[in-house]
This record gives sequence, structure tokens and C-alpha cells, in this order.
Amino acid sequence: MKLEPKAKPVRIRIKSGGEEHSTLESLKRNFSVDDLKPAVEDRRLSRWLKQQGQNELAEGVLRYQGKMKSLSGNDYLGFIKLFFANEPDIETVTDDYSLADFFYGKWEKNFDRVFERCCEKQSFAAIHYFYKTYKDKKNTDSWIELFESLKDGLEPKNMANCLAELAILYGERNMPIKKIRSLCSAIAIGSKDAERELQNMTQSDSEMGANALNSPNDWLSLLEKFEKKAGHSDKCEFLRDLAIAYKSVGDLNRVKQFLTEAAQMGDKESAELLLEGADFRTVKTLYETPGSKGLFSPQRWLVFFENIEGKVDEADKIEYYTTLYRQHSKLGNKGLAEKCRQECLARGGKIYGDNMEFNVNGVCLKMVFVQGGTFTMGATVEQCNCAEDDEKPAHNVTLNDFYIGDTQVTQALWKAVMGREPYHDGGWKSVSGKGDEYPAYRISWNDCQSFINNLNNICSSQLKGKKFAMPTEAEWEYAARGGQKSQGYKYSGSKNIGEVANYDNYRKGKTCLVAHKKPNELGLYDMSGNVEEWCADWKGNYSMAAQINPVGPKAGSYRVIRGGSWEGKADFCRVSSRNGRLPEYSDFTIGLRLALH
Repeated sequence: MKLEPKAKPVRIRIKSGGEEHSTLESLKRNFSVDDLKPAVEDRRLSRWLKQQGQNELAEGVLRYQGKMKSLSGNDYLGFIKLFFANEPDIETVTDDYSLADFFYGKWEKNFDRVFERCCEKQSFAAIHYFYKTYKDKKNTDSWIELFESLKDGLEPKNMANCLAELAILYGERNMPIKKIRSLCSAIAIGSKDAERELQNMTQSDSEMGANALNSPNDWLSLLEKFEKKAGHSDKCEFLRDLAIAYKSVGDLNRVKQFLTEAAQMGDKESAELLLEGADFRTVKTLYETPGSKGLFSPQRWLVFFENIEGKVDEADKIEYYTTLYRQHSKLGNKGLAEKCRQECLARGGKIYGDNMEFNVNGVCLKMVFVQGGTFTMGATVEQCNCAEDDEKPAHNVTLNDFYIGDTQVTQALWKAVMGREPYHDGGWKSVSGKGDEYPAYRISWNDCQSFINNLNNICSSQLKGKKFAMPTEAEWEYAARGGQKSQGYKYSGSKNIGEVANYDNYRKGKTCLVAHKKPNELGLYDMSGNVEEWCADWKGNYSMAAQINPVGPKAGSYRVIRGGSWEGKADFCRVSSRNGRLPEYSDFTIGLRLALH
């Protein structure tokens, strides 16, 4: 049987740029649109590419054959170049975003680069197409960040689309306030889709009701009903929106209320809005709040205070100039500080002391100024059901100014004063914490009296008429509560004991370094936990009568100790919790904090 010769494949000829090409590389170096357009339309180019082993390119040419026929001139040339480039032509990618499917297929390994270049050009159409088609390639936070960066510079139609997509993303991240804001902004520029989505939200939530956009008061109602749904990251922006909405209806007290709340949570934008035209009390309250004081530099706070000088009531002038004195002193403006001091003295006031530091045989001792005032001592409301009988009844106490140590007396300070470790039970042990920055312990109340006497002698030239002492029990509790800066915490500096105290570690624990935990409102460390602290008073019962500078009973069996320790339970670390020991008693849970009068 005679076999027919095997048919040879038809050789497809591709001519371009005046020559015939046998390889893709040759074609890429020299091609013309006029030559290739007919080859595309009759599918010769796609078949030729298959013969070259370029199946992906061949399929791409076929896929976009119809689109190619509608192009001309440079547009056609740019389109053809896309199929022969090693990397995409970014200009064409971002101008004709519908090619994203092909780009992703051809340049998958370079997808991030393509996307990055689209972002650099801020082509919303291209980015939006990528988002719709390949949303799972980026996480929600990345898309939110991207759309937020684009929204302000877009034309109305694209801005509406951008805001609508942001609303969806905010919904996915459980940020309802931002979702509402985006929808309302989209509605304001005519987005019907956003209007329908907001109405769906109001109708699906029985707490909200419908028709939320008729007036500022309706907007307020909508925001307030969402308050409890707002997470922490959303809360500041929510409060700022509430303030702006209340400003539009003329309720300036509510504006101040919401901006203050946001500023105290650390929102700088709200703080700046609040401080514009604020009175002295508003500025001072914000300045003294731990959550907002760090928002601005000392120089910026000084500017805020100086700008309101003409608005300060005469009754507030003493406090105003005292505050300015402190700010100038911190910044080294001695002349201006002295001027403020004279203004204060001329009105019958006095300059409250700043913190003091002492050099005790080479060891630094820092004493924190505590401005006197009146407070409720004992079983106050935040102590709930934890208060013991000896903490009752709660009663008012008024104290003068005093100083108190920022930390418990350290082992380094004790040795600098006494020249040795305590004698009791062999002194300090590593198992209970040993080192210069650990608190001194195994010290009795009587030992502490000897220590204080020696300290006063060593520092006599630095004291200028003052004397170190143990704090009274009332001074200790007032300082532990934060003095005039008190936030009403259950423990010293926090409602969460783990933030401020080393406690309940009997089986595996020991003392920790002083200042290891968060300080309280006055900058005092470890007033809850680590080691208990001796006070000057004998332990006695409370009475309901208001007292001024109380010093406790004239006699008793036990001296007061306060603050709880690393060994004890949380209840013993509360600011009102009381305990007492014999004056000669010592163990590894009791130490000392100094006062200065």
C-alpha cells in the first residue's frame, strides 16, 4: 500500500516594517500597525503566534480581536505593543482598564507592580476595575486606605462610586459611623445607590427608623442611635461628627462636650477644634488630662495659653499665671516665668511647687508635688462591694499641699542612707527581688523612722526648711487616687489592675523593679501592688465627720500599711483598702514611700 506523503504545515507569512518575520523577537523589533492590522483581522497573526509557541499571546489576540478593529492609529499601535511587551505598557493599562483580565493572565507574577503603577497614576477607573475583579488580592484595610486616598480628587461620578465602595468596606470592617458618613457624602453628590443603601440600613435597624437625612437634627438622631455600635477606632470620628452636627443647630454646649470627649481619648483633630477660641478652663482641663496632654508639644500648649490671656476672668488669673509660670519654667524661659510669678503674687496667690529632686549620696530621689484639696476618703462608689468595714464610712478630707515619692524607696536609696541592708531575716534575697532598682523590703515601721532621720540629716542643705516623713494615711490615699487629677479609678491609675500593679504572684512571683508598670494620674508608680507601704498613722476607725489634715488616732496597736503587694489579691491593691501591722514587724512584702512637708 502506497502511503501518501505527510502534509507539511502551511507556513504563515507575517510581513511588517518592510520585511518578513520568522521569530517573535524579530517582529517585536520592527512592526507596523498598517501591516499587522489585516493580519489580526484575518487571524493570521494568532495562527502565526501559535506556530511560534506563543499560545497565550495567540489567545489574547483572538480575545480582543473585536476591540482591535475599533481602534486606529496610535491607539492600535499601543494595543498591539501590549501583547509583545515583557511588562505591560502602564499608560495603556491605566487608560484602558478593561484589559485588566488579560494583564493579570499574562503578567500574573507582576500583578502587584501593575497595580502599584495604577495607584501612582491615581486612575480610579483602572483601580476600580481591579477592585471589582480581583478584590481578594488585597485585604480590606488596604482597599480602604487606597480609596480614602483617592476620593477627594475625583470628579463627581467617580467620587460617588468611590464613596459607595468605601461604605461597603467600612461595613465589612464593622465601622458603622464611617459607613454612614460615606453614604451621606455619596448621596450629597447624587448617588441613588447610596441613598437606597442608607434607607435599607435605617429600615433594617429597628433602633434607627427611616428618613435620616431630612435635617441636621435627623442626622444627629441617626448618629446618636449608632453611638453604641461604634468601635474605639470609629469613636473619635463619630464624636467629631456629632460636634459638627450640633454646631449646625447652634448647640455649642454639646459641641464642647463631644469635642472634649474625643480629645481626651487622644484625637488631635478634635483637640484643635476645641481649642480654637476656647476659654481658660477648657484649655487647662484638656492640658491636665493624660489622654490629651501629649497631643501637643510644651511650646504649642504655651501658645494656646498665651492666646487666651485677654479672655481669662479675674477670678481665674492666679491659676492662669501659675500655669503659665510652670510652662515657661519647663521651657527655660526664666524671665517670662518670673513675670508670671509676679503677676500671681500681685493678686495674693502663690506659685505651687514643682517636682523636686535630691542627690542622696549619689542616688537621685524624686519627689512629686501634690496640690492640696478636698476628696472623699474610704469606701467610694467605684469600690463597689469590695470595700471592707474598716473603709467605712466614706468621709470628706481636706489636705494641704505636700510632696510624695514617685516610687517606693529603692534598695539603692536605702543603702545610700543606712549604709547597709536591713538586718531582719538576712536582708534582701534574689528569690524576693534584689538589686538597686527593686523596692526596699524587710523594713519595720521603726526601721523607717531611723532611715528618715538619717535622710533629713544627709539632705539638710537641700531641704530649705522642709522635712522628709512618712505620708499620713489620708495623704497616701489622696495621692493614690490621683489628687486633683483623679479619674476615679478603683486601683491607683487604672480600673484594670494588670496595667498598674504587680500582685497575686505568691507561688512564682516576687517584687519587680520600681516604675515597671503604668503610673497613676500624678505620675506615681506602684501605689497598687509590688510592696505594701508604711504610713505614719496608728490604725483606727473612720467617722463621718469631715476632717482637715488628719493624722490618725493618738495611740494604737498597729501602724497603717497601704497599697497591697506582689503576694496579695487584687482587693488589697484598691486605693481605699487598709491594713495594719505592729511597728516592729517586717517581711518581704512591706516597704516605704516618702513624703515631704
